[in-house]
Amino acid sequence: MKIQKIELARLYTGVKRAMLREDGQDLTQMGLIVALVAVGATAGMNSVATAVGTAFGSLGTFVSNLGGLMIH
Repeated sequence: MKIQKIELARLYTGVKRAMLREDGQDLTQMGLIVALVAVGATAGMNSVATAVGTAFGSLGTFVSNLGGLMIH
């Protein structure tokens, strides 16, 4: 019984120390920031891709219409 109390006290002390350490918190915060930036970049790239596709489509239509106006 006494050995179990000692082991329980050691476990409690170890958990308490781990919770007070800030090294892991910094890593977790950086991971969350990286994830947030990745989600934002993905959402932004979707909009950019749509705009670029529309611009090239308009340019293609313009060039096609321009071909009919050329004098041979």
